[in-house]
Amino acid sequence: MAQLEIEVDKYRDFMLIDVEEEYLKLPYKTLAFFKAAFKLFEADYYVKADDDIYLRPDRLATLLAKERTHSLTYIGCMKKGPVITDPKMKWCEKSGHLIGNEYFLHAYGPIYVLSAEVVAFLAFARNNRSVIYAGLFYVDFFCFHSVSSQPT
Repeated sequence: MAQLEIEVDKYRDFMLIDVEEEYLKLPYKTLAFFKAAFKLFEADYYVKADDDIYLRPDRLATLLAKERTHSLTYIGCMKKGPVITDPKMKWCEKSGHLIGNEYFLHAYGPIYVLSAEVVAFLAFARNNRSVIYAGLFYVDFFCFHSVSSQPT
């Protein structure tokens, strides 16, 4: 840990965020990242990628340089599929009976690229629980709107 602290002090290329590492709290970790990044850096886009994602920064920069018809931007993974209700499975949905048989199309976490306007919405929201639901809906809505109305 001492070497990491030296790296952080020297290059300022890591953000250390005080969050509880727990699978069920991943949305809060993601939210904490975007809030911290927004507070520390002024950027047009904010990127959060898992450590097992192969990311080509050159291609991402090319993609982000393209002109957009609106400033609310999400780039990332979309997911849709059956709701898992088997308690033996890792991703068992305890409230699956409320959701139905299939998840709606939604953004999910291996990589998020959000425009500054979307991150500002998340960063200034007061209630984290509401942000997790409303904010992710917000991201999903604009992503769906973009996907359904215009080619990228």
